[in-house]
Amino acid sequence: MQIIPPHKNIAREVWVQDLEFIESIRREMQAFCFKPHGKHVNGGYAVAHPQITEDALRFFVTRDGVAYLNPKIIRHTAQIVKRSEGCLSYPEIGLVDVGRWNKIEVEFQLNDGMGGFTTKREALSGLGAQIFQHEINHCEGIFIIDKIV
Repeated sequence: MQIIPPHKNIAREVWVQDLEFIESIRREMQAFCFKPHGKHVNGGYAVAHPQITEDALRFFVTRDGVAYLNPKIIRHTAQIVKRSEGCLSYPEIGLVDVGRWNKIEVEFQLNDGMGGFTTKREALSGLGAQIFQHEINHCEGIFIIDKIV
């Protein structure tokens, strides 16, 4: 597995028939989070499917191996906070300051292990909110260089 050059393709929604495929690459995506990549010597917090293919599905996998399917932001605060972050799609630029909402509410699906989905909602702030916004941006063809403040 490798990170491909950034592209503006919007990832398509994950369907039930995609679950077997996602499960087949989930561990490899998780392992990639721990690999040094350019200036990101500690790897990344997550990898979005659009970072590894142009024909992408709307999901990302975190370091703890969770595949977040069809993530979306339901609600957010008005306050934008400037935070430093990096991106495995831009391995040589290191950390840049990016504007992100301070608090968000997200909805996503998880594989229920029985051939379907479980839908969940969570309120996130701090690093969790930053990671979700970053990975959702990948699914929408938006990158940190588009969000530099």
